[in-house]
Amino acid sequence: MEENMRNAKRWLSIFLVGTVLAGCLTACGSSGSNDNQEETGQTNQDAQQTVQDDTSENQEEAPNTEGATIRLAHLYDPGTGVESEKRSYEWLKKGSENFEANNPGCTVELEYYKYDEMDTKYMSDYQSGVEHDVLITTSMLFPQHFQVGDLLDMQPYVNEWEQSEVDEFAWNPVWDICSNDGGLYGIPLGLHIRGMIYRKDLFEQAGLDPNSPPKTMDELLEYAQKLNNPDENIYGLGMYLGTERANLECSFYPFLWANGGEIWDAETKQAIFADETGVKTGQFVKDLVTKYGVTPQFAISGGYGDALDAFMNGQYAMMEGFGSYWISNVVEAGMEDNVGICAVPDGSNRFSNCYSLSIYAGCEHPDLAMKLIEELLAPDVITMYADGGLPARRSDYEDAQYQGALYSAMLEIANDGRNVAETVNYMKLADSVAAAVQEIIANDGDVQEVFTRYQDEYNARYAGE
Repeated sequence: MEENMRNAKRWLSIFLVGTVLAGCLTACGSSGSNDNQEETGQTNQDAQQTVQDDTSENQEEAPNTEGATIRLAHLYDPGTGVESEKRSYEWLKKGSENFEANNPGCTVELEYYKYDEMDTKYMSDYQSGVEHDVLITTSMLFPQHFQVGDLLDMQPYVNEWEQSEVDEFAWNPVWDICSNDGGLYGIPLGLHIRGMIYRKDLFEQAGLDPNSPPKTMDELLEYAQKLNNPDENIYGLGMYLGTERANLECSFYPFLWANGGEIWDAETKQAIFADETGVKTGQFVKDLVTKYGVTPQFAISGGYGDALDAFMNGQYAMMEGFGSYWISNVVEAGMEDNVGICAVPDGSNRFSNCYSLSIYAGCEHPDLAMKLIEELLAPDVITMYADGGLPARRSDYEDAQYQGALYSAMLEIANDGRNVAETVNYMKLADSVAAAVQEIIANDGDVQEVFTRYQDEYNARYAGE
């Protein structure tokens, strides 16, 4: 009790001394009139209120980042045993560790999603108010993202970069796919580009120059027929014509673009793959299987990767739709010197895409999210990423591993890389084209009738979007 009384007296003394000092300071700063004292007191109160208001605004504009957790949504499961999955997961971990080291108290939380579900999950989460921060996004689905508005414009951050750093990524055709109305909503993690690969040993067996691949559509058919030898289980031109999107992106699109066609009109927002050019392309693909037999009937079954297996086993002499992400398979198999890569027709467009890093529009700490992205893109970290196909940074092509003929050929094809139809219903459109192609081959269907039917069905539901 006595101790409490002593403490109370001590605090009372401090209070009285403070009051006297405050009075002295007020007197020294005044003219001695009560009016001025009242005015000064009111001014101090106003100033304090202004400071409180400003502090309140700053707290709203810049939330406290101490101990912040940044959620990073991705698609890599190291438990699958797939080497590229494990290496890409290690890339995520390395970038996250660097971020945490450079931002003490902040942590990164990894969120796994299946690759074919993650983008739609982000969009539905945004509409439901579920929080995320950094996202790995799919480039050909950006039109849907733009419509939903679930991605943050990163252009203000990129404006702070050195131009040399911008150039490291902006060379990529996917950079334009990630852009919309002056904003940038993703930074490419690499480049997936497709071309036609061929086996030089089978060229030589057929009496063809192994260093002179076909350059026109007519030559492509001519070479395929010369290379075709079904009795030896060798087909002149392999490709994938199954139910996956690769049917459209890696098999049908190259021929359609070579003929000057499109599957969707951006002005009318309608499918147009049943027009004259589309039917011509569909007939060409059908004839490869049913008329000339240079592409096997079983191409309409299985998965996209089966086409690569058939090529590696010598079953396909040429293969359309070979992805840059498969070069490592060729190199590891010791076949690098026995193959060539090109685009037919020479200089024609090929579908380009990749995964990108984006910031969620509902991100609570966008500045920290961008710092994490920059750690993941750092020169000594991004090289760990194993799912890029071709490197994200332009300067990485100076490394010895990318000086070989296969990478050089892919980089040349990338100069004419382009995106697919930029409709919010792209997935449904791709499914429609794939189903139409399958039907004309499996049922020997009339191309004009089948394509028109699928086109009309699509437009009846999705025209205008």
